[in-house]
Amino acid sequence: DERLCPFHEKATVEKYRGDHYWRKPSPGMIEDIVARWNVDRKRSVLIGDKPSDVEAAVAAGIQGELFSGENLFDFVSSKKL
Repeated sequence: DERLCPFHEKATVEKYRGDHYWRKPSPGMIEDIVARWNVDRKRSVLIGDKPSDVEAAVAAGIQGELFSGENLFDFVSSKKL
């Protein structure tokens, strides 16, 4: 089950043009996932490749880590997540 937010202030499709609570850095999409799958925020980490990913995680009460895009295994191992 995936989540995405089609809304964007510059969307080419009119019905998707605008701001939305699911659009990062707002935590809406994460809040939906937490509720749907009963995620334990204190035992969770969101690893993202953009600062807005980390901002959304923090806004949802989850630890956020910015990933450099190199080796994910090495990244996680070095952070001891």
